[in-house]
Amino acid sequence: MKSLSLILSLFLVTPTLEAQEWAGSPHTLEQLEAAPVSLIPHPVSVSWENGQSFDLPASPTIACHVSAQSASMDLQKALKAFAVSAKPSVNSDADFTITIDPKSVTQPEGYQLKVTSSSCSIIGHDAAGAFYAVQTLRQMLHNQNGKLSLPACEVTDYPAFKIRSFMHDTGRNFQTVESLKEQLDRFAQYKLNHFHWHLTDNPAWRIECKSYPQLNDPQFRRPGRDPEATYSYDQICDVIAYAKERHITIIPELDMPGHSEYFTKAFGFKMGTPESLPILEKLIDEWCLEIPAEDCPHLHLGADEVHIKDPKGFIKRMTDRVRSHKRIPILWKPGLTPADTSTILQPWGDNAYKGDMKAIPNPILDSGAGYLNSGDAQWLPQKYFFWQACGVAAGSERNIGGELCMWPDVRVDDKKNIFRHSPVWPTLLAFSESLWLGRKQEAKQFMNTTPLRGTSAWNYLHEFENRMADHRSRFFANSPFPWVKQTAIQWQVVGPFPHAKDTPWDQSFAPETQPEAEKYETSGKTLNWKPLGGTTPGLPYWHCPVSSTMYMKTYFKVDSDRTVHLRIGFDTPARSQRRSSGIPPQGKWDSNGGMVWINGKEITPPKWNAPNTQRYTYKTWHKPPQEIPFTDEEFYWTTDPVSAELKKGKNLILIRVPYTHKFQSLKATCTPVKRHGSHWVIDESVDISDTP
Repeated sequence: MKSLSLILSLFLVTPTLEAQEWAGSPHTLEQLEAAPVSLIPHPVSVSWENGQSFDLPASPTIACHVSAQSASMDLQKALKAFAVSAKPSVNSDADFTITIDPKSVTQPEGYQLKVTSSSCSIIGHDAAGAFYAVQTLRQMLHNQNGKLSLPACEVTDYPAFKIRSFMHDTGRNFQTVESLKEQLDRFAQYKLNHFHWHLTDNPAWRIECKSYPQLNDPQFRRPGRDPEATYSYDQICDVIAYAKERHITIIPELDMPGHSEYFTKAFGFKMGTPESLPILEKLIDEWCLEIPAEDCPHLHLGADEVHIKDPKGFIKRMTDRVRSHKRIPILWKPGLTPADTSTILQPWGDNAYKGDMKAIPNPILDSGAGYLNSGDAQWLPQKYFFWQACGVAAGSERNIGGELCMWPDVRVDDKKNIFRHSPVWPTLLAFSESLWLGRKQEAKQFMNTTPLRGTSAWNYLHEFENRMADHRSRFFANSPFPWVKQTAIQWQVVGPFPHAKDTPWDQSFAPETQPEAEKYETSGKTLNWKPLGGTTPGLPYWHCPVSSTMYMKTYFKVDSDRTVHLRIGFDTPARSQRRSSGIPPQGKWDSNGGMVWINGKEITPPKWNAPNTQRYTYKTWHKPPQEIPFTDEEFYWTTDPVSAELKKGKNLILIRVPYTHKFQSLKATCTPVKRHGSHWVIDESVDISDTP
């Protein structure tokens, strides 16, 4: 994980209503809302035959072009999930026909899909295109009147970007081959075509090493970070083959010369020193001899967050070695400068890339929108929904695509927690939509704050969140999905109210006794309530100095007196490190003095298992706290909701949010939720409004 300084809050100044109009989608809102099924990513072009459908027979037949066997097999798998067994056929009048015709479908990975009342036909530009058509069909399948059906339609579809990639760091926290395969299945279903496998980092070199077996010796690896775990070349080849069947290409990363503590322990000198260079060349050689170039045409060398004596000479020597094996080298940006303009550069940033992408002369693979383990889990899907990859509407030879990165920096004991504590699957959906379709305009303001209700940006986000919620129910019923709709709540905020010197953090200010007042006078200034979007909004820290307090309010309306479940939260760790205000003291909601009221009555916090712990008001990278695994109660989205009473009519929700240290993420939420299967989702029976 990259160690740029943490941005205290992702949210910028709320733009005016006029500035919140958005035309980044290639579709009109009416086109998206007309779809009878929720498709992610939505196809480039689709027309629906309203009211018509293809009711599948009990044993449908599939006629498949010899080059599209992966599509046929995946279609059979999708049908089997509905207890329908399909049979192969050689007849042109089969229920499903899958053909390859690059003349009819000219875009690589593109496809045409036609569903009539009696059949379904797929034409792919290539095998990948036919496979992606099946992924669209998978999302269309539904039970209707006791029969498995597909809505009648015609689809033309193809990707805006050539590379659509996901990166997972298994160097810091090892993951089993079985887990990686489960992830690859998900990536394929949402039309990703590359998996960046970060195989080495400070704790360990995870690749079987025949040239230098000491790199696999647990004594040179970080204790507690799966020191015994290594991927054999047989396992690596198995993962590569599994990915290839799903039209996913593996991008391996051998990170050098930084992020290599294990190397120093094993050899007694650092990477980047003269004596290390022949070793590194031999490591590159071994990988390339074991793994054919046609299977892994790229080799990522990392090369960020490091200072060495001869960076230019190092990079030239290593990238030349990669090219000698007919591979294309990739480097992080910022990082060591490449010796040419043909090496692919990958812009990165914890929360955003800080440079000017347009000034990069090399081909770029954009991962600069922020990482999955940085920021609030609830914000990231929205951020990627509005993201414009490479700062352009569609890909080119220079703007080759984008990547979603997951860096579990802190030690993880139960690897399932990676997907519970970080929004891997919710953000994958938004990433898939933006990268497959492209975005016609850059919209950084919406990546960083939820649009206000009544604006086109809010309408588009709301429509997409409805699709996300449907996919959560249909395809992630038994998988972690830490997210709720951010368009569900809009708040009014006021502040900052400065603290007097040497006064407690939880001191009271006028909004607590006069929450309905329109304005307040404090320190010679007039403060007014202002609207702020988002179920979990980041508060305006840009004008809120440390040692001051902000307030949030909204209204919950119900038809009768009733009990509701509320998910309440304040500052949480970024997950890239342990910087946070910590688990609150017993009887408190927030270590900084935050509080929540309904109609003037305090909401009782839960009983904490480890109260008043895990407070780190500094960056913990490369420090002992990084070796302490996160627990569920450090994140409000994995903490059980509390029960609270609402009265019939409108109920005022008021939250106090003190700002006490510069590393605090200034945010809060109070969200009505209900249990839906294994997930807590927005309780839409509660009417929510920021006006009384």
